[in-house]
Amino acid sequence: MLRAVLDANVYAKALIRPEGPSGEIFERLLRDDAFRLLVTRSVEEEVARCLRYPRIQKRLRFGPGELDAWLEGVFRLAERVEEPPAFPAICRDPDDDKYLAAAAAGGASFLATEDEDLLVLNAIGRTRILTPLDFLRHLRRPEGR
Repeated sequence: MLRAVLDANVYAKALIRPEGPSGEIFERLLRDDAFRLLVTRSVEEEVARCLRYPRIQKRLRFGPGELDAWLEGVFRLAERVEEPPAFPAICRDPDDDKYLAAAAAGGASFLATEDEDLLVLNAIGRTRILTPLDFLRHLRRPEGR
């Protein structure tokens, strides 16, 4: 099964525009179990924080209680991996290294993001860094690769 890390911007886009690529990624995760979502504590914290930004909150289609329930459900399905104790600074935005660390710790094949600071890397080790649309294209393939 494919193993993937999703950047906070993918979660936000999925909730703001569920009919878009990010929304379909979550639909495939929740409905089809199409991949194993990997998270670390710091990724969970960043996602929760990002989804509570006022600019995001005003675009969501449900309230804070529903958001908490959705996040809890998604994180319950995810595989929590331990963050490496010392992960090298790789990304030009050091705050994004948490996603690379999660991918490395969980043996992720993919990291989906819209963040140019991550996308410019293309790959780290065996983890390919793709836009949500490109990751979705992999999920749509019959063999999922």
